[in-house]
Amino acid sequence: MLITFLKFLWRRLLRILGLRLAIQDYKYKGDLELCFLGSAYGGWSLVNDPSLNNGLVVSAGVGEDISFDVEMINAFDSKVILIDPTPRAITHFNKVKESFGCAREVPFASGGLQPINSYDLIKSSDQNLRLVPQALWNKTEELKFFEPVDDAHVSHSISNFQSQYNCEAKHILVKADTLKNVLFAMSVQENISLLKLDIEGAEHEALEAIINDGILPHQILVEYDELRLTSSRGRNRVKKTHNNLLKNGYKLLQCDESYNFLYLLNL
Repeated sequence: MLITFLKFLWRRLLRILGLRLAIQDYKYKGDLELCFLGSAYGGWSLVNDPSLNNGLVVSAGVGEDISFDVEMINAFDSKVILIDPTPRAITHFNKVKESFGCAREVPFASGGLQPINSYDLIKSSDQNLRLVPQALWNKTEELKFFEPVDDAHVSHSISNFQSQYNCEAKHILVKADTLKNVLFAMSVQENISLLKLDIEGAEHEALEAIINDGILPHQILVEYDELRLTSSRGRNRVKKTHNNLLKNGYKLLQCDESYNFLYLLNL
């Protein structure tokens, strides 16, 4: 009880000092049913909505934990497109493919590397779970994909906000494209029921392009990674993206762990 109160006071102080955004403390109080799918590390809150049944899910930034994506298939018979050019993410997915049709044998791990046999893959197949090994961006180009500061981490970054946006840091080169072009190349024409973005600071450019291209997923789950640092530049980027979503008909429903945000299209 005391720890909870101290956390509350600390967050209030950060907001007063301008180092924390009010939206980071937003909790849903409405009548819609929220649920949580996936592991403690890789899971997300979402609205349990009929539109998800047999719907299309696009999940960008997956790393070595696709528990959320697999559970979307199990819960809603979703068709899931994963987007991630990270070498370790590609390797992890290829191992998952080898176990399509297999049941879960062990619980999810607590960290970001999930054992392959922790996934319930009975419903998963090449038809409903595919990976596009590219980066999601606002145009078609080859760009620098900056390696994490900690070699134990899997997530690379286009913006490299972890290193003060240093564009000369250690990196690999990857192909990047817009969501519109990715879907066109896959001959996908249906509307997106849910879009999940965990792309290490590139969510701002990607979301702006997505909305400008007239793609309006019913739900958007986005991690604003830059809020993990006390950077005014990062907070300003988040505020701009948040306001753009509101302007285009989205409503913020929930924030989990100060960084994971759930938006619903206000139809």
